[in-house]
Amino acid sequence: MRVLPLLAAACAALFLVAAMQTQGADAALKDLIEGYESKARSLKDEILSLHSLCDRQTCPCTLSACTSALTDSTSHCTSAFGEDKPLCQMTGRRRLDFDNSVVRTAKGVTMLSVADEACWTSKLDPFFKAISTESSLKWMYFGTPSSFYRIYPGVPQQTCGSYDPRIRPWYAAATSGAKDVVIVVDTSGSMRALSYGKTRFKLAQEAVLAVLETLTFVDYVAIVLFDEAAQTLGTNGLGMATKLVPADHANLAALKQQVRNAHIGDGGARGGIGGGGGTDFALAFAKVWEVLDASKASEATANCHTSVLFLTDGDPTSSTASLTSLVTQVKQRATDEKITVFSYALGDNAKAKWPSLIACASDGIFQQVSDGNDDLRGAMGGYFEYYASLAAAATDDVVWVQPYMDASGAGEMTTASIPVYDPSQNPPRLLGVVGIDVTVDQLEEAAGGDPQALISALAQTSRVRCPALNHSECQLQSMRKHHKGSQICYDQADPCDSSDARRCTDINASVCSPRVEGPVTQAAESCCAGDPGIEAARKRGNAAAALKSAWSWPALAMAVAVACLQL
Repeated sequence: MRVLPLLAAACAALFLVAAMQTQGADAALKDLIEGYESKARSLKDEILSLHSLCDRQTCPCTLSACTSALTDSTSHCTSAFGEDKPLCQMTGRRRLDFDNSVVRTAKGVTMLSVADEACWTSKLDPFFKAISTESSLKWMYFGTPSSFYRIYPGVPQQTCGSYDPRIRPWYAAATSGAKDVVIVVDTSGSMRALSYGKTRFKLAQEAVLAVLETLTFVDYVAIVLFDEAAQTLGTNGLGMATKLVPADHANLAALKQQVRNAHIGDGGARGGIGGGGGTDFALAFAKVWEVLDASKASEATANCHTSVLFLTDGDPTSSTASLTSLVTQVKQRATDEKITVFSYALGDNAKAKWPSLIACASDGIFQQVSDGNDDLRGAMGGYFEYYASLAAAATDDVVWVQPYMDASGAGEMTTASIPVYDPSQNPPRLLGVVGIDVTVDQLEEAAGGDPQALISALAQTSRVRCPALNHSECQLQSMRKHHKGSQICYDQADPCDSSDARRCTDINASVCSPRVEGPVTQAAESCCAGDPGIEAARKRGNAAAALKSAWSWPALAMAVAVACLQL
């Protein structure tokens, strides 16, 4: 009879040993994660230090990744970063410059327009070299709202203008935090119209794919297609989703394939048969509310902000009464559930009234994208900049992305990223986002060899932050003004009247920026009276004007910086 007590004691001892091992593994993993996060924060602090110096008179030469050749004197072939046979002429090696970083820009962005950023960030190279001693630490980079991107070690760009940091997961996650995203797309017959050599529906598909690219494993996502009816587009096809799903690699891959396979008319109950003639906004949002309510009930949510991206090219066929009711619903849900609607009217003849009213009811943004403009992808993909622009305070939180295989063959990696805000401004102005790539070998080993335990630990770290938003109506109006194609909501009661809102000086003006508009006008001061940032903006604008006069900036300093760029 003594066997049972002895057996119970043995089992208890085994459980205790297992628990101690788990605690030890958890502590080791936590220490390793915190070590990498410390490096990301130190890079952020270095960037803030360089920016605050406002030194534009001495600009070290900057290499453009687009055309710069990596010579033997400044680079060598290494086996630690994957493979690039054309430059190294050998298998398993890649030629990189460990003395210099290089810069990239997105399509349509010239080096001249980012010369200021190229100048002051060029002094990051000594710091990059100093912290790049660990073999598990790979790429380090800094991307900005203008699409400027500096990366170390220096590596040539395969296709010029092919990389936009602003629509990458590490950038979006750092600036917006964990989020729920519902993408709502018009599939009515008018989406067959050609725009920029493609059908509007094709442009919409590309834009949805761009939005999906911004999501990480701590986000949740759903897609709604609508015309005369509305259906969800889930990982398994039409009508198969009832709630948001985690934006992990598997779900995103499945959703991307479903988006590529979608057709005009898929929003209707007939599953794509027919023309999909109607454009019922009310039914579209009824489906959105249904998805969000089901997600909340089952806790399939990031428990932070919710973004509804609403794309249409037509006049709503809903009744005026139902549309008026919809605007009221949006306003109430925006207040109660932190929902923001971003509306996009595609096409020269798209009616702006109701998409604009719907967006403005949630303090969101409405944008008109003309038929001669192929930037719908960029417009929709940049929705998260709203949260970065209206952040109530700078943050020191680091976020991680789900581990992925490096495209160049450097192995499985993950990225730690952190936003860099200028805390001297009110509200803080986003300067950009720092990212560091690390291989997962050591992290996974510290997690006891369990990949899922590592993913859970990284996700938990990244879910900590839900950025608070704090803005006046005038700040919101100013931000809308600077979004291409965006319209200011004149129907709302706010501190800016319709005539002065256009002249509001951007309260995010900076002494260090060559784009300062100059002293704040009397009309703008009147418009923004009472805004906490207007006095600081006035001082910064006047100071910048004085600097321009003293140095002839940007004429002289920018000319030097651009001449230094090896284009």
